[in-house]
Amino acid sequence: MVPAAPVPGIRPGSTVAASPPTPWKVQDSVKRTKPLALVAAILVALVALLSGCGGDDNAPNAPTMVEGSWKLVTLNGAAADAAVPTTLSMTDGKASGNAGINQFNGSYDAPSDGVLTFGPLASTQMAGPDNAMKQESDFLAALAATKKFTTEDGALVLMDDSEKKLAVLKAGGNG
Repeated sequence: MVPAAPVPGIRPGSTVAASPPTPWKVQDSVKRTKPLALVAAILVALVALLSGCGGDDNAPNAPTMVEGSWKLVTLNGAAADAAVPTTLSMTDGKASGNAGINQFNGSYDAPSDGVLTFGPLASTQMAGPDNAMKQESDFLAALAATKKFTTEDGALVLMDDSEKKLAVLKAGGNG
């Protein structure tokens, strides 16, 4: 048997008490993982936040909703008669308003951004001045022909399938 080599700083034949190993602590593990968990949480939040950005929205003023009260500004490219109160109010799939002389109501459907159609509209049947009756008839026809919509400077623009502007309405009418 070969004697053990002497260890510098320890006298031969003396015993050295080994220090007990430091017990593993949960707190030490938490301290080490906190920064990693924080970075992971920030990355998850950032991905969630940025997932709504971008997209293929080609329309510069793509609207997100049509609900509200609107007042007619132009009809078939011509200025509406300001003396003839023509309004449209849309809420929860229900459309109503004043077509010029008569009140109307019915339904609308806007299943996706930029798509808008009106269901059959019922209206009262009173007579009025010729200019008001003409604007009313043209407005109700424009609603019936509407297939698309957009916004321009806060105004609601109703369009047909070929994207011809049928009517432009500004916010604030009280249908």
